[in-house]
Amino acid sequence: MDILTTVPYSLLPLPCSLLPTDSIPDSRFPIPDSRFTINPMFTYQIQTL
Repeated sequence: MDILTTVPYSLLPLPCSLLPTDSIPDSRFPIPDSRFTINPMFTYQIQTL
């Protein structure tokens, strides 16, 4: 369980940097990464806000 939680957090900065989240905020969900980083993604965005 810990590994699954640690991996997504490490991969989050990668998709965020590759994809222009500012231009396509809705596209962050359909991306393949969201299939296993849905919960961490919400947490990561909350911290950013």
